[in-house]
Amino acid sequence: MSKKGITILFTCFLIIPILFPALPAYSNEEEVTVNVDHLNVRKGPGLTYDIIGSVKRGDHFKVTDRENDWIKISIGGSEDGWVASWYVNEQKPEISETAQAIVTVDRLRIRKGPGLHFGILGFVNQDQYVNVLDSVEDWIHISTKSTNGWVSKEYLQFVDSTNPVTDNKASSSKKGTVTVNRLNVRDQPSLSSSVIGKLNEGEEIHIQQVESDWVKIQYKGTKAWVSAQYVSIKEPSEEEKTSESNKTKTDTDEESNEETASPTEDTISDLQAIVTASSLNVRDDGSLSGRIVDSISKGDQVTILEEKSKWIKIKYDGNKTGWVAGWYLEKLAVSVPDSKSEEKETDKEIIILYNGTNIRLGPDTTYPVVQRAKQGETFKILQKTGDWYEIEISSSKPAYVAGWVVTTNSTDSSIERANESQYLAGKTIVIDAGHGGADRGTSGATGTNEKEITIRTSQLLAQKLKSAGANVIMTRSDDRYLSLRSRVSLSHYYDADVFISLHYDSFEDPSVHGITSYYYNSDNKALAEMIQSELASKTKLNNRGARYGNYFVLRENNRPSVLVELGYLSNPIEEATVQTSPYQEQVTTGIYYGLAKYFKSISP
Repeated sequence: MSKKGITILFTCFLIIPILFPALPAYSNEEEVTVNVDHLNVRKGPGLTYDIIGSVKRGDHFKVTDRENDWIKISIGGSEDGWVASWYVNEQKPEISETAQAIVTVDRLRIRKGPGLHFGILGFVNQDQYVNVLDSVEDWIHISTKSTNGWVSKEYLQFVDSTNPVTDNKASSSKKGTVTVNRLNVRDQPSLSSSVIGKLNEGEEIHIQQVESDWVKIQYKGTKAWVSAQYVSIKEPSEEEKTSESNKTKTDTDEESNEETASPTEDTISDLQAIVTASSLNVRDDGSLSGRIVDSISKGDQVTILEEKSKWIKIKYDGNKTGWVAGWYLEKLAVSVPDSKSEEKETDKEIIILYNGTNIRLGPDTTYPVVQRAKQGETFKILQKTGDWYEIEISSSKPAYVAGWVVTTNSTDSSIERANESQYLAGKTIVIDAGHGGADRGTSGATGTNEKEITIRTSQLLAQKLKSAGANVIMTRSDDRYLSLRSRVSLSHYYDADVFISLHYDSFEDPSVHGITSYYYNSDNKALAEMIQSELASKTKLNNRGARYGNYFVLRENNRPSVLVELGYLSNPIEEATVQTSPYQEQVTTGIYYGLAKYFKSISP
């Protein structure tokens, strides 16, 4: 962070509430702008690939593909190349009120907030349409007929807002199958338009529109076109086309669905669900050929007994049982036991949610990794310790895995650190994104501006805290200048339970690196130490400790306050690291739990 001089004292304090930032735009045609003076364009998505060119600050490019933290751009003519995403700014139109997206995987988890540490509210299934409410980093705030929450952006494809869908399922059930290998996917319905991808024989596509000899589809989140000559179109059955206005008991809400990934019986036993269809037929067998024996209505709550492919056996109205189309049930969130207890789980297993999940020697991220697990692997639970599971592995070593990166074959589906995060509810937290406007803050080794990174961090942190029930005030929500005294005035005006100022550091020696938390009054030392501890644990950056700092926003603040330096932009490696979405997730989660621990420590 640059030296922060004393600013001119305004005659009137700025006490107008600062609103939350406008939604980061998301559209089918994304563009990026280079934010460094000189950026290498590479042949592939990684530093090991050859450099094929370079671009300069302010250049705009259309995004054609993504892979991890790399973005493929069109750099002229038919030539494409890859650039690091942390050196560009994404430019997308704002999400409209009618913005919608389609889910691309089965049983996508809906969470209470934008992060894996938040509890699960329910699920959405492949091909289901959802309304888009908000967006921050890699998380999208969605709503369905029965709930709203946050899902990973990776598993959504956005729909053209000019042609919204009015139901949770596609307005057209038409699907198609590609009949040739390497079918060109184009950005317009013309042979002279740009090729943006390829499809292989046998791939299934969702057809949005047929125009002359072209078929409009969704391809990697963008609208695209393929030649109709090489697509076999599947027409929906008569039963699937029956309209919802038909008063008789039909399969209005049971249109064809080709989902294949389904949980086992064990994973859904005793779960409750809500009916989302206006009228849903109950059958004597799990298929469209099953005999209709009853119907249930929207909002009815049922118990899930069994699941077979995409059909679910339910119990309803006392002891009645039958089969219904599973994609019209919303699973309800399960209760989470008090994580302070250590209950035995001798007959249960955990299921790994992510590839490369660390299995550690003890129940904390400070313990060494003894094994890495793949997505879908299962392990027997020996016991639960806090928010970690002790599990059985092939070696004789002790083995622990974090509860928030697994699910179980019981109703205890995931662990949220509720014994701490519950203390955030009702607290007023002022988040101060350092610098802004003409005050750029420090500049990184490649030209990164501190003010741009602090606003990113503040937006994600704000959403996490709001999801926990906190009252969040932001000193700035866009690129504006705000005096230091005005920032402090907001803390006083809202009687903040905590004021936290976010910054990124700089030093003349580029080898200096790490995270630091600062306090001014000794009363706030514990607050700084708790936040620092969680930051160091989550990010694995060099822990520079909690230190005394004579900063204006701390010295003149009569509310509990802390200033955090979240990495050195003067260090080229750290500059690249702090701009990635995974790092932003880690650092905001660290602050989230540091604040939760602090409020827990001072609670009666």
